[in-house]
Amino acid sequence: MTSEMVSIHAPHGLNIRPAGEIAEHALGFRCSIIFERADMQVSAKSLLGLLSLGIDRDTDLKLICDGMDEDKALESMKAFLIRLNEKMDQE
Repeated sequence: MTSEMVSIHAPHGLNIRPAGEIAEHALGFRCSIIFERADMQVSAKSLLGLLSLGIDRDTDLKLICDGMDEDKALESMKAFLIRLNEKMDQE
């Protein structure tokens, strides 16, 4: 298992489009990918789970990857979130 803190900079909160993009990207990995906020953990592969986190502007989350491709998944998800944050900041 590997983990790291990440931020999501959704200017108006995380809505369905970027949450769907995160879930779609996470589905490309075999390991489990979890986002943790406070006492709540959800699968990054679940659109409804991501929306249930109630992510507001500049929310910090723990990204946890566990499984055979966990290192690759963690690095890829971090890079994906950086690109997604840049895209949301421009909107």
